[in-house]
Amino acid sequence: MALTDYSIFKNLKEQDLQLRFAATLLCFHIIPMLTVEIQACMFLGLFIVHALYFVLDLDTLCKSISIHWLMPHTRNFREGILDTLFSSIQIILSGFLALALFSQSLLNAGVLSFHIFTLVTQNYTFIVENIYRSGFMFALIFARQTLEAGKFNFIAQKLTSPESGYLCAFSFIFTICLTQHPLLMLATSMPFCMLSAYYCLDILSYSTNNKALSPDGNYFSTMVVGLSHLFSFTAWLMIFKLSLSTGIAALPATTSTQLLRHIPNFLVTPYKAITQNMTIGTSVYGVFAEIIRSRIYKSIKFNPEQTLKSTQVKVNNLKKGNKQDYSPPSAGMTLGR
Repeated sequence: MALTDYSIFKNLKEQDLQLRFAATLLCFHIIPMLTVEIQACMFLGLFIVHALYFVLDLDTLCKSISIHWLMPHTRNFREGILDTLFSSIQIILSGFLALALFSQSLLNAGVLSFHIFTLVTQNYTFIVENIYRSGFMFALIFARQTLEAGKFNFIAQKLTSPESGYLCAFSFIFTICLTQHPLLMLATSMPFCMLSAYYCLDILSYSTNNKALSPDGNYFSTMVVGLSHLFSFTAWLMIFKLSLSTGIAALPATTSTQLLRHIPNFLVTPYKAITQNMTIGTSVYGVFAEIIRSRIYKSIKFNPEQTLKSTQVKVNNLKKGNKQDYSPPSAGMTLGR
């Protein structure tokens, strides 16, 4: 039975933004005006609420890992990275917040020793100022709810199409016109970094989903699709490598030196070694790789855009624990949300 089957967790889930952010922030403003005894009671009440949210967040993280990383029919590394990242950050904040509120309750009740007064107060101040009043908690909850609701799926449905892929790959060729202008070079290389990373993860997701890799169950089709994925992945990895290298080269020397220390060498090409022919060749290779992938998808009647629409409801049902509403997708309709 899923946690959301219980009314208390279902209500917490539905009132996430109102309770976890708005009501909690209001309490933080009201608490200093109250007596010490009432403060202790309010902190205890807030602790109970956020402890329940911690349990709910833990359940959400487990579902995210199961759906996006483990289940073969819904495995999607691209969405899994975002979903699991947001869930992990949320559970860390929920645990830290619950611990800080419980400590404040004990401190106001006179249970804790005076020697840890400074530590407890510092943790509480950090939560109020840096997590709540800064708007970070609101932004995190809003972004997570927006992604879960599929508000940005129209972007994914457009980008995941190989037809969009070869247009993006072709447009990379125009970056050779901006190599003499560092600011413009940085402004164009960063979008291509994000686009190429998106396509690399998208193709990796298709390549690790058992039905998407072999929509018709034919061994020959599996091999052909796998090769097309390999060509496309290599092309986008090369575009990512070039765009990342030019973007770093456009930054001030001190900043770029610091960044290079944290980036693996295989992801960076020395800027002096990047030529116009290399950029043009990479762009052309990307175009042909995406055209080939598009033709193969059409030949086996695999539609990525339609797949994203058709599996959204099924993934949402899995997140809610409605496993009886989910059945393995049919051939050619297997990946995405």
